Amino acid sequence: MRCGTVSTLAGNGEEGYADGIGAAARFKEPWAIVVDAQGAIFVSNSENNCLRKWDASNGAVSSLAGDAEEWPGFADWLGSSARFYNPSGMALDTEGHLIVADSSNNCIRKVTTAEGRVTTVAGSGSELSGFADGSALAARFDSPMSITVDGSDNILVADQDNHRIRMIAGKGGRVMTVAGSAERGKEDGTGASARFDQPLHLTQDEQGRLLVLDNVTRGSVRVVEASLAPPQRLAPKVQSVVQDALRMDLQQAARGHGAGRCDVCGGWTALPGAPLRAGGAEPLLLRHVRVRQRHA
Repeated sequence: MRCGTVSTLAGNGEEGYADGIGAAARFKEPWAIVVDAQGAIFVSNSENNCLRKWDASNGAVSSLAGDAEEWPGFADWLGSSARFYNPSGMALDTEGHLIVADSSNNCIRKVTTAEGRVTTVAGSGSELSGFADGSALAARFDSPMSITVDGSDNILVADQDNHRIRMIAGKGGRVMTVAGSAERGKEDGTGASARFDQPLHLTQDEQGRLLVLDNVTRGSVRVVEASLAPPQRLAPKVQSVVQDALRMDLQQAARGHGAGRCDVCGGWTALPGAPLRAGGAEPLLLRHVRVRQRHA
């Protein structure tokens, strides 16, 4: 691996809200990104309470769902009529839809990337936090922060203030606890005997294991042997690069850098589901670094 050239995709370091091309766009605390098969970049714009899209064909930033010019709230609807409250972690499901941790609404949302139609997958959709497993809409979360989706459309959630890893099972939508309990800590164990301390980020490796960033201030990386279906990869030609860099990505995030690799081209960008921060600052732009792939 070699270092490459850093370029700015959108934003100019000034906070705000504006759609536009390149430096004309504005963000306020962009939190997480995902990249689809066409190279479009989707951003959870947390403090603007909306989701943004960067178009790979022309570099234009547009708002996909939510309205930064309205108060935060909760509403399932289309485009700017939908409401979020601090959307955070995101992932793509097997059909290419966005699955979003709507953190301050304590729920998990689904957003179609073609038209920005928002529906609630699980949780109460209110500021009232809590804990409950069971049917999707009866389940309760407390500041869900990060999302990953396996190859069977099981949604894994870092339920931060419940100190648990939760799963929304496939199309059926029942919510269950994979590991952790109400008692915070750092003990290893099985299921409820394990302890977490505000898990912030999670991702999945090719063996179906979960890798969890547990309490970013301590920087612990935990492994959950979950036997999940391997996640889909958008660009098979960079699989080996992404896999080789997985632990490095999490170590970077644990140090607060939030760095990771673009699933499409292998370039360094923000780690999906992790804060877009570096050294404690809050960057207000999207950056991209192209690197050369290693050859066997």
